Amino acid sequence: MHTRHSRSSRTIWSLVGTLALLVTSLVPLSQPGAVRAADAADIRVVPYADGFLQPVAVTALPPRAGDLLVVERQGTVRSVSHGVVDATAWLDIRDRVRSEDNEQGLLGLALAPDFPTQPFIWVMYVALDGANTVSRFTLDSATGIPDPASEVILLALEDRATNHNGGMLAFGPDGYLYIGTGDEGGGGDPYGNAQRVDRLFGKILRLDVLDTGNDPYRIPADNLVATNPDAAPEIWAYGLRNPWRFSFDRQTGDLWIADVGQERAEEVNVIPAGSPAGTNFGWNLMEGSTCYATDECDADGIHLPDIEYGHDEGCSVTGGYRYRGSAFPEAVGTYIFGDFCMGTLWMAQQQEQDGVWERGTGVATGRLITAFGEDAAGELYLVDMRRGTIYQLMLGGEITTAGAARSAIWERTDVPVASGAAQRTWIWGPARSVEQFEPYADSPNGVRSVQYFDKARMEINDPAAPDDGLWYVTNGLLVVELMSGEMQIGNDAFEPYAPARVPVAGDLDDLNGLTYATLATLRDAPATEPGTPLDWRTDADGNLTQDAAFAERGAVAGERVSAPGVDHTVANVFWEFMTDSGLVSIDGQLVTDRLFVDPFYATGLPITEAYWTTAAVGGTPRDVLVQCFERRCLTWTPDNPDGWQVEAANVGLHYLTWRTGVLATSDAAAAP
Repeated sequence: MHTRHSRSSRTIWSLVGTLALLVTSLVPLSQPGAVRAADAADIRVVPYADGFLQPVAVTALPPRAGDLLVVERQGTVRSVSHGVVDATAWLDIRDRVRSEDNEQGLLGLALAPDFPTQPFIWVMYVALDGANTVSRFTLDSATGIPDPASEVILLALEDRATNHNGGMLAFGPDGYLYIGTGDEGGGGDPYGNAQRVDRLFGKILRLDVLDTGNDPYRIPADNLVATNPDAAPEIWAYGLRNPWRFSFDRQTGDLWIADVGQERAEEVNVIPAGSPAGTNFGWNLMEGSTCYATDECDADGIHLPDIEYGHDEGCSVTGGYRYRGSAFPEAVGTYIFGDFCMGTLWMAQQQEQDGVWERGTGVATGRLITAFGEDAAGELYLVDMRRGTIYQLMLGGEITTAGAARSAIWERTDVPVASGAAQRTWIWGPARSVEQFEPYADSPNGVRSVQYFDKARMEINDPAAPDDGLWYVTNGLLVVELMSGEMQIGNDAFEPYAPARVPVAGDLDDLNGLTYATLATLRDAPATEPGTPLDWRTDADGNLTQDAAFAERGAVAGERVSAPGVDHTVANVFWEFMTDSGLVSIDGQLVTDRLFVDPFYATGLPITEAYWTTAAVGGTPRDVLVQCFERRCLTWTPDNPDGWQVEAANVGLHYLTWRTGVLATSDAAAAP
């Protein structure tokens, strides 16, 4: 069918503006037609390994799951085993790599399909003379790593510009090596490469590099040249601007190509396995699904994008993978990709009724997403060039924008629940509000970003600040504010409220429950001597009575904490909880370890003694031991099942109720 497409008006996207949005966008980004089942809000980004210098790619190092190779732009490859980075470079070819300009360097890596049985790797890099170079290296039999002296150059494409160098290499299900090349650079394909089939720029090349004898490669019999004798023999598909990252679906063999746009559109194209050579992706006749340089253009024979977004949402697509791992069954089959400039993650899924691929809601991560990768088990990873960090993608739970140090602590208690490996969230709580802004005198523009959870509140005092510092995300001393009745609105600024008459434990509508205001009257009580049985009860008015029956429950005064302004003894049941071990996530791996690196990190120091009280839990009166710390109040309900006796009170919901006067519930944790 003869089809014409009209040209849209062009817009220039400011990278400066993009980065400004990047650091302030901390919540899901809405998009028309979003598919809830594929929302990127279901992705959690967990630090896996860091310390890299401008990493641009990551790939599996078979055969063990979790072992990876990370490509650094300057010309090195480093190996990672379960989050531990080898100090010695796995490959170092900096002596032949040019990386002065942003899009130059060592750009891609592919291992033989049955590596290391076939001891070969292939890389793509920009050589010192500027040529886009594809080379093969052989493993040293003694060291088991590639020998830099074994290089055999397959291709060296002389390049007149520094940008649009492609760089992706991957083996397809047919056993051939696929290579992405950019259109040679400049703006708008000034050299006219992408639509010319006699030139290797702006293409997907396909080479037979296995079992070739003394030849570095051979030409597959069904490359484009088989039907078009004018084509360069290496070409398999054409009409691309800069196919920076592509991937093969390990289950279906389909090829997913993300092509970076010029001025208006970013696109992802899906080529079914077994498709013949010769697909034309349209550049520079078209950019995405619209004409590029003319008001009308002939789109006959052009493969239009399967996924497309405009430069109001990003400026440089980073292709990802269709998830085929086993850790997150509900995500199997979704395609995960991102945008380099905005740091946005998307998940896409195919609609059953029409086969169309639709993006769900995107989430801004604050990362410069240069690549995605799979390990041997099909689990996915994200490369952040700015921080030099590799993140593992947990396809469930909430995404975190905290720095690596903060995230590493968060993940201990959140990831096991988000991934379905454990049933309880220890400290933060699963229900969350949307991001909002609250007055804070010492923050830019007098406001700070906050997000509420059942059991906590996260604060970002300066959203535009670098987010890799320890204090970028803080977790306020909410219990102190609730007890004192002074709402902190600046480092030294407070707004007078009144101590919160919100029940600390149990049901929020329990009119007879122990409140923060009650405990405020008991803050200055002397520390109990360690080993003393805990048998004091308090009612909602703060009246204390001693009940010997409570001594039989087994709770005693444990660890005494003396600090400026603090002198209290932590109940043994709470101290055991704070120093206990359980299923936690460390560097992306679920292991049994201490729940909290520092017992007081998530709770703060104790600001009351531990007291018994009666709390309505689901409307039923229960005996509960309560002790409050600066950030949390912990409760012990001995009649609960094992593993559920110690819990953190829902201080995030309590604080919202106090601050807004609206009775919050765990089913509706959104702040007004």
